[in-house]
Amino acid sequence: MYRMHFVHFFEQITTLEKLTWVFGCLFFCWLLEAGIPLFKHSYNKWKHDVINLVFFSFSALINLIIGLLSVGAFVWIDAMQFGLLHLVVLPVWLEVLIAVMALDLFGQYVIHFMLHRVKWMWKMHMVHHSDTQVDATTGT
Repeated sequence: MYRMHFVHFFEQITTLEKLTWVFGCLFFCWLLEAGIPLFKHSYNKWKHDVINLVFFSFSALINLIIGLLSVGAFVWIDAMQFGLLHLVVLPVWLEVLIAVMALDLFGQYVIHFMLHRVKWMWKMHMVHHSDTQVDATTGT
């Protein structure tokens, strides 16, 4: 029962509210890290965090552009009745499972593969892999 309310809550919130949640969770982890550090930082943490957040901003912009292009492609696919799921009638739960698996394949694996293989993308992505001071902002 509570799980459905939790899911429903996140289905209904706006993009700005979702972004607020992301930054709120990051800020919470950042505060925990500052208040109860697992080890003493031997570097300028403020400078490190600002640099990571600048790179996060660029990544967010790239993700926004790719997301908009993806939505456009999906709208076109639906309008043209293109694709295997338009040729067969499946239960909704199976269509959702297939769709989630396909989105994970293309939205996560293929994009991450490209981040490692396309030279200009790797130059941006290697910052994430070369961070020697792992903290709350590294994943961004």
